[in-house]
Amino acid sequence: MSAGKPLSAAKYDLVNANGFEVYMFKGAESEPDGIKIFLEIEPSEFNWLRVSGLVYAQTDLG
Repeated sequence: MSAGKPLSAAKYDLVNANGFEVYMFKGAESEPDGIKIFLEIEPSEFNWLRVSGLVYAQTDLG
């Protein structure tokens, strides 16, 4: 995962997940319950953007 617009934006879909604009690669496979994106707040550390349910077999992040 990285911040900002991808170099090859045509390979991605822009989706809004819980108020976050996220580029997901087209054809992304998910677990049966779907993909979940949320902010995990750690008071003593950084806040983390967490992603679950995404199935990784092979990606082209170019």
